[in-house]
Amino acid sequence: MDKKEFTQFMHQHSKCQGIKPYLLYGRRNDTTSHYYVLDNNILTDLAKLAKQQVSAFKTLMNHYKDAVFILPQMVLEESIRNLNQQSAVDNLYLDFYSLMQGMGIPIYLESLEYNYLLFAEGFINTDIAFQHYKDLASKLVNNMDILKVLENAKSYKDIENSYRLSTNDAGERFIFLYAHAMLMDQVRKITILSNEKKGVYNVWRSNVNKNTLLEFLKVKDQEEYCEKLRPVSFNGFLLDFLQEQNTLSLVQMDHFLQAARSNNVIQRNPMLYSRTTPYYVDERVITNEEFLKFVQDKNEYRLAF
Repeated sequence: MDKKEFTQFMHQHSKCQGIKPYLLYGRRNDTTSHYYVLDNNILTDLAKLAKQQVSAFKTLMNHYKDAVFILPQMVLEESIRNLNQQSAVDNLYLDFYSLMQGMGIPIYLESLEYNYLLFAEGFINTDIAFQHYKDLASKLVNNMDILKVLENAKSYKDIENSYRLSTNDAGERFIFLYAHAMLMDQVRKITILSNEKKGVYNVWRSNVNKNTLLEFLKVKDQEEYCEKLRPVSFNGFLLDFLQEQNTLSLVQMDHFLQAARSNNVIQRNPMLYSRTTPYYVDERVITNEEFLKFVQDKNEYRLAF
């Protein structure tokens, strides 16, 4: 979003005043950057880690210090919806946002309007841009009520309203639209950070097999799509970090996991994995001891989500 839209949003959502100084606006597409789009559930996991285990949080996020994080407006709205006042928002999220800023890791709050305007810059006129964005929005959903409204959409606001029709997986719909618009805008790599199997991982797997969608996105094949755009769970986020470590000993990794993967996190987020393919053949709760085996045997185990 731009400055005016950002100011209006913060005025309408006074509960966000405490976190306001730590959110950025006015993102520009950088084709060389690795973008991480945040979903509500993993945002909460990271916020709790920042609040309860500052050292582990800093160790983890230092690995991602060159990344750019995007917080869709809809996801922020979902994250504060059940928090009655600013103090509750600050209590849960302020440590996360302030620590991210302190580490120099940007988090851009982004509206659908701004995502569309960035997308439109790559077209010779706004009519062509809007038709492509509308077509993309249609190809990413199956809900007939949403598709019916999209069919008659005349503006980006109509697209936004259609995506808001159902609260079920609303944030995830916006995430997929943002991510695929960025993919069409030649962004090199986009990771969707989410623990949502049904609304994110299963949707992504379905997209992999949609040849008409891949053709529309102008990606040459499934492999390129998976390379440029993939969903990553909190488990996957931790695993990516640990498997690329050259400085931490196994003892230090174990201490990190004890801090980052509490029993609540372990029970809430089963791991989807296989030994040969990116598609899961098993789904179960993995202890921290077993998790270390995934770190050590990265050529044998393939985490799907």
